[in-house]
Amino acid sequence: QGRFTNALPEFQAVVACGAFAGAVAEAWLGIGAAHAALHQFNPAIQDFTTAIHLEPDEAAGYADRAEVYLQTDKLDQALEDFLHAARLDPKQARLHQCLSGLYGQQGDLKRALAEANTAITLAPAEAAGYEARGLVFLHQRVFDLAIDDFTVALQKDPSRASVFIDRAYALEQQGLMKRALADYTQAARLDPHNPDAFLLRANTYLRRHEFAPALADFTQAVALNRKDAETWNSLAWLRATCPLASVRDGPEAVRAATQACDLTEWKKPGYVDTLAAAEAEAGDFPHAIQHEEHALAMPGITEAERTEFHARLALYQRHQPYHAPAPQTPTLHQEPPTGGQTSPHEAANRSPAAGQASGALSGHQPRPTP
Repeated sequence: QGRFTNALPEFQAVVACGAFAGAVAEAWLGIGAAHAALHQFNPAIQDFTTAIHLEPDEAAGYADRAEVYLQTDKLDQALEDFLHAARLDPKQARLHQCLSGLYGQQGDLKRALAEANTAITLAPAEAAGYEARGLVFLHQRVFDLAIDDFTVALQKDPSRASVFIDRAYALEQQGLMKRALADYTQAARLDPHNPDAFLLRANTYLRRHEFAPALADFTQAVALNRKDAETWNSLAWLRATCPLASVRDGPEAVRAATQACDLTEWKKPGYVDTLAAAEAEAGDFPHAIQHEEHALAMPGITEAERTEFHARLALYQRHQPYHAPAPQTPTLHQEPPTGGQTSPHEAANRSPAAGQASGALSGHQPRPTP
């Protein structure tokens, strides 16, 4: 951050000296890039807009402003700017990669695939185009083609942690759990501060009934992202209901479940149900009964959930905790799919930064729910 802060006066000096329009526009792009790097997004947008006014036929200002719009979830403005930039500079592969990601976000997979193919044609030696096309195939649930493209992307650039996560998810949908675990593990090595690799690997361990490593990964995921209610809920449910006694810990389950409820303002019936299970595991049956009854009274629960909640309430009234039967994997409370698509990073199955920037920019895109 200090580097970008120090760069600002130099760019501002170029603007102040009244150099020719091209140099001044370039300086405004530099000022905008510095503001964006400092997460000062509104000034960055204003800077890039000034550069565009000075040189309206140059693609750079539109492309840079589009990236800031992505970072601030203004996807319609981002799409408009990327389209304008691509019209001005149609041979820049990165613009087509970004357009592919944005069209994928909108569910327009035909255009997303066309833009990804254009990116590959323009830059066949680069990994990003293959990643973008792999994400389209992932949305289409054509997992074998997705795996092929992600593999090519990794051959061209084996440092892309996001692509290992993408390929791991596709492998998992094909039932290739060991290979998926290997890819998640490599992603965690490459980007140890990214909670997504740990979270997704935890879910894979759960499906294999490997509860201890799943616990370790959920714990690491919440340590890396303490604002993620869904991961707190997953951790709490495993701590409260796991068939393996050594994994269960009532007080820790209560702490994690309370975090999930607090972060969602106590509006998620499934999370309140998790808290009740945690309190029962901790031996606090009066509060377990109270919270299970509260979950049953909340709007939005399905008939299947109502049946499960009633069954658990009956256990708590008999002073018995709920444990998932071995070897069944504990069922985590999951969010419903939205529009037929959601991220595997949603609830127990989520991908990184779902619904945000295009894959070409950040490697983060929503995946279809398994």
